Amino acid sequence: MKTGLTLQEAIARESPEMQEKIHQEADRLRAEYAIMQIRNDLEISQAKLAGRLGVSQAAVHKVEHAGKDLKLSTLKRYIEALGGKVSLQVEMPTGEGRIYTV
Repeated sequence: MKTGLTLQEAIARESPEMQEKIHQEADRLRAEYAIMQIRNDLEISQAKLAGRLGVSQAAVHKVEHAGKDLKLSTLKRYIEALGGKVSLQVEMPTGEGRIYTV
């Protein structure tokens, strides 16, 4: 049955609780995608990254699917193994932005 609703319209029809669950899941998926995309952009396989980290390929897969529950220390190791550096951009309640090197 075709309703002609956009995804946003369909979500708007859901209960506030369901809308929150949908948004949380979307946030989790965006976080996972961003982490995988960094590795993919550098054309490094999970197996190669695992070797750099001294862990199994399955462990790299687990990191990439941790979503928003990824520890900052794990993210730092992951990014450094890819040759990058991690910094944390924070927007203060005053609207001022700060960047911290991790």
